Amino acid sequence: MSDQGAPVGENMAPEAQADPPVAATEPAGDAVAEPGGERAKLPREQRYRIERNEARAEVERLGATVEALQRAQVEALLGGLNPNVFWRSDVTLADLLAPNGTVDEVLVADAAHQARELFGIKAMQPVPELGRGVELPGANSLKGAFTKVG
Repeated sequence: MSDQGAPVGENMAPEAQADPPVAATEPAGDAVAEPGGERAKLPREQRYRIERNEARAEVERLGATVEALQRAQVEALLGGLNPNVFWRSDVTLADLLAPNGTVDEVLVADAAHQARELFGIKAMQPVPELGRGVELPGANSLKGAFTKVG
């Protein structure tokens, strides 16, 4: 039976499919291949291998960027909880994502509440009188600072 229609390497053993090291003629990742450039002089398989490796590196870089943006969004939704404390709880980023890959605000709020309970952190309570100019009983006043005592 002939393998002429099969893709290259399909019927090979896994050990034989491993890529040999790329020659030192590989240009830097940001270099743009010109039609008459160094890359055009390479064999077709080596050019494809280089392009594939560059594409894989780009996918990894973009994946890391997406993860960093998702983490930043989660940390913005913590409501005053220290992000270092939050990530030390048993929560992972994958636990906080909706099926479409976006950060689920309800899951973040629940996880933040669980982290507060786990570490014994009370939620911040608003102080209604703070900043409204209401004189609290027994508080020092400017007038009291300049009166003679005794």
